[in-house]
Amino acid sequence: MAYYHCSPTSGLTVLQPKKPESFDKPARVYMTTLLPMALMYGVRNYEYTYGYTKEGQIYLEEYFPNALEELYRGKSASLYLCNPESVENTRIPNEAVSEKTVPVLEEIVIPDVCEALLEQQWLGALVIRRYAELSQKTLEWVRSVEADTIREKNLLQENGPMSEYYRHHYPESWAMVEAEEKKLLYHGSAVPALTELLPLSQLHNSDQKAVYLSSCIPYVLLYIWDTEKMQSSQKWVTGWLKDGVAYYEEQFPGQLKAFYEGVHGYVYSVLRGDEIQSVPQRDDLFYSNTPLNVHCVTEIPDVYQELLL
Repeated sequence: MAYYHCSPTSGLTVLQPKKPESFDKPARVYMTTLLPMALMYGVRNYEYTYGYTKEGQIYLEEYFPNALEELYRGKSASLYLCNPESVENTRIPNEAVSEKTVPVLEEIVIPDVCEALLEQQWLGALVIRRYAELSQKTLEWVRSVEADTIREKNLLQENGPMSEYYRHHYPESWAMVEAEEKKLLYHGSAVPALTELLPLSQLHNSDQKAVYLSSCIPYVLLYIWDTEKMQSSQKWVTGWLKDGVAYYEEQFPGQLKAFYEGVHGYVYSVLRGDEIQSVPQRDDLFYSNTPLNVHCVTEIPDVYQELLL
């Protein structure tokens, strides 16, 4: 069976397993038996907004006005035909992957990917759903999904091309997350999969238990403590907050790196509420004596690298 692989890179004779740049997927050669699906990957993008009807018909939806032309018009690509020795089907219809290199049988140059997709529409192999045709329910779903991506990728704190893409194309989703951020407080922890934050710490100058929070993400990162790495459950945090900025003072050479390099953890966010109080005489530090529901969570693969950003 022949498989398609489409790429903006021309001249390939062998397809190498690679990890997708914008998606959390393993290193594989990604292929499909469906030409319209392959063509969409002729342009590298942060999202591919296609799906399938119950009858198995593939469709492309415009998640923002004029998306088809903006993303694909004037972009050239190479369509590679290949016949891999073995493949594994994924959960995505018509998609298959190979862990091994795949030789190319033929390269077909696509001068304009947009025109190629429009041809597939004319042939009846692809349905294109224009932005103006989408229902209000679908548009609300798109806003919600894009807001989830902005949260999960922590794009408000980034200045790269991916942040600019989402800020420009999904202003309502961006504004939604910005409004949430103003209401959010954060808590750093090495414990995964928390759905609520419990008051386990000793409240300063009190017999009460509390959970501490701050609106400053760099500061809460300092409290992601690897007990096994440090062989101690006692957190040694030589940092403080002033005017919304986190400061860290090393008490021995290389302390920051020694404490946080390779440490894996999570930043949990909660919505501000009446149960959350300010810590007296402490800048941007808050506490609660009652459990707090987690609003969302950001995984931090390496705290040290995150602090250096």
